[in-house]
Amino acid sequence: MSRLSPDSLKKLHQDMASFLAPRLKLEFTPGVPEYPYHLLVCGGTGCHATRSLEVMVRLRREIEGRGLQEKALVIETGCNGFCAQGPVMTVYPGGIFYQYLKPEDAVEIIQ
Repeated sequence: MSRLSPDSLKKLHQDMASFLAPRLKLEFTPGVPEYPYHLLVCGGTGCHATRSLEVMVRLRREIEGRGLQEKALVIETGCNGFCAQGPVMTVYPGGIFYQYLKPEDAVEIIQ
């Protein structure tokens, strides 16, 4: 296996970026909010079994009830690998990790 030098890796990155950018059309779309907060809730089987779907419903209700629909987005992810601590959630920015969530925790988290 051959290795890439830092300079060749940088050139590869630049080449790929210039190739992909026009094809992906990575532009801001007016009217579509850019959410400052992303709440990533595990949607794996273990977390579903420990009520992650209920947690997501409560998070979304709290967000809507406080008029924060354009500031926070709740996203169901795949398994995070922490099944024994579920349901789990990571909040970005910040990388804040929550474990053993309960639906009633949504009020404090959104507050």
